[in-house]
Amino acid sequence: MPGGFAEYAVADVAFAVRLPSDVDPSTMVPVMCASVTAYCAIRRADLTAGERLAVDGCGGLGLYALQIATRMGVHMLAVDRNPAKLDHARRYGAAEVAVAGERLEQNLAANPGYHPGINSAPIPATWSAIVASIRPRGRIAASALMSEPVPLIQEWLTATGVAITGTGVGTRQEMREIVAMHARQPLLNPIEQIYLSRATDALVALEEGKAGGRFVIRY
Repeated sequence: MPGGFAEYAVADVAFAVRLPSDVDPSTMVPVMCASVTAYCAIRRADLTAGERLAVDGCGGLGLYALQIATRMGVHMLAVDRNPAKLDHARRYGAAEVAVAGERLEQNLAANPGYHPGINSAPIPATWSAIVASIRPRGRIAASALMSEPVPLIQEWLTATGVAITGTGVGTRQEMREIVAMHARQPLLNPIEQIYLSRATDALVALEEGKAGGRFVIRY
């Protein structure tokens, strides 16, 4: 049906995923979007236990990626320009945090020891840092939607052999897996429940970068 907000929607059962009855529905809403996107990015990055992961951008996607990777026994670096988001990243399992800024790229380039990197921020500025952080033969998974060009030198790509892949929301099977993971141990993220009458306010906050977490519309 037209529009993005409705009390009911009709879906083909082949594309629906059964939700656990004993899990708070409000926590499931972002799991079905941001969380499965982060899970898909981790899978596309071929992340394995014992590796070092750099996550650029600690909004919804990044914070979910950190939690999923924590359960895999991965050493993680979280990068964001917002110190409050980095506080969440520490609580969710990041071993290291770094504030995006002038010296970040140089500091990372001095010891580019991360196997994969996940780009979760929809701005080109994060790419210089993520490129600097990746070791030779590493991997980058781009999960943020961004329409602008990003800084990338093909000579660096050829010399390092780094593999870059894009990743979308995820498959039905990946959604089933992340729902099961959340049911076993909830994936956390700041959630603000609002009524439909405040949907426009929420969209404005998102556009202005003032959202404190994930908005969940309740009826």
